Amino acid sequence: SDEIASVLEEQGGEFNHGYTYSGHPVAAAVAYENIRILQEEGIIDYTREESGPYLKEKWAELGKHSLVGEARSLGMLGAIELSPEPASRASFASTEGAAGLITRNICIENGLIMRHVYDKMIISPPLVITKEQIDTLLSLVWKCLDKAEKALRDQGMMRVGSRRSS
Repeated sequence: SDEIASVLEEQGGEFNHGYTYSGHPVAAAVAYENIRILQEEGIIDYTREESGPYLKEKWAELGKHSLVGEARSLGMLGAIELSPEPASRASFASTEGAAGLITRNICIENGLIMRHVYDKMIISPPLVITKEQIDTLLSLVWKCLDKAEKALRDQGMMRVGSRRSS
C-alpha cells in the first residue's frame, strides 16, 4: 500500500525487492515446461511401468551381498543397509556412519554417486534411466560393495556392535 511504501521510502528512499526461487516467473515457467515434457514424453508412465519395477527387482538382488543387511526400494529410490553380519543386520562396532562414509568414498572413486546416511547407502537415479543403465548401475554398486567390504575388513571394522532395532 502507499502507506507501507511511504514508510519504506523514509528509511532508505527506494523499495528494492526481488524474487529468489519462490514464485519467480522464470522458475514457474521452467516448472510448467518440465511438467509438459514429463507428460508429453510419457516419462512418469515409463517410470511407473518399466524402469521402477525393473530397478526394484534388480536392487533387491543386492540383499545377497555379504555386506548388505537389507536392500529396499520404492519407485526410483533405493537404499541398502550395510552390516558386518547381514543375517542379523547388526551394527558395526565402529562409530555410526564410519562404514557408510568409507563406502561412499569408494563409490565416488569408482565413478558412482551414492549418498550415505550413517551406514545406509542411498540412490535416486533420474526418471529417464534405461534398463541397460540400471544394469550398469547395479554392476557398479556390486563392485563398490566388494571394494568397501575389503577396505572395512582391512581396517578392522567388520566387527559387530549392537543389534539394530529395525
